[in-house]
Amino acid sequence: MRGPNFLAVAALGIALWLAPLPVPATEAPPGLASLQAFAPGPGPDVPFAAEKRASAVRLAALGFGARAGLTRRAWEIGTMLDRHGPKLSAIYRFGDLVLREDGFTVLPPVLAETRRAFRLEPAGTRAASARRVLSILEPARLVSAAPHWRDWLERSWLPAEPPASVLFPRNAREDARWRRLLAEGWAEGTALADDIFAADLDRLNRTFEGVVLWHRLNRAGMLTAPGVEIERAGVSGHERLMRIGAASARIARPARFELDAGRWAPPAEGGR
Repeated sequence: MRGPNFLAVAALGIALWLAPLPVPATEAPPGLASLQAFAPGPGPDVPFAAEKRASAVRLAALGFGARAGLTRRAWEIGTMLDRHGPKLSAIYRFGDLVLREDGFTVLPPVLAETRRAFRLEPAGTRAASARRVLSILEPARLVSAAPHWRDWLERSWLPAEPPASVLFPRNAREDARWRRLLAEGWAEGTALADDIFAADLDRLNRTFEGVVLWHRLNRAGMLTAPGVEIERAGVSGHERLMRIGAASARIARPARFELDAGRWAPPAEGGR
């Protein structure tokens, strides 16, 4: 199992923390070869002790490579998503799943289901099992519009900023080490981009499947719908602002499980 390089991850974490908010990339970020060939302009010659310089160069190269690898891989993932956008939109049809109430939009609760659950006490004297365990992961909430898969999967980052020119290699030996550290950091950055995408995809699927499950159970009478209260005001405001036909909404009653199985509509458990 590949272990992450601590310095590369630490350097990348600092870079991401200090970076501005992500913005969409208009063109492909540079690849590893371009990164390794990059040469900075002239800069101040700051004296370094040999050991301190070696440590600073290592951290700079790993961080530069990791951030550039993350940016490039995130761009590649975004390009792939754009290519498959129509298919993804046909799969993740949140517009068919939201609830609409007098002009307001509600995203139903996100549910989770576990089958054949088993729990054993540490002492081994008691155990419990259940054929199905259902839970509400996220309550219903008001949204301005139906969610879109891009809300979960689209990410992009600002270009990697090169370190100070004094940290770039000065001779062939340093250049070989610099290229190796850039490649090491690059690998960590691309792996992190893949991990972020996998986590985002998991969150998207959890939300989508959880809302679909709510619809199934609600139709079966196993779970109530969230209650939305709407208040209307004919005219409101003050001397410099007037609202006509204003309305406000709030979720007054959260969705709840119906524990009386006699009230469930057949099929009680989604046809099983």
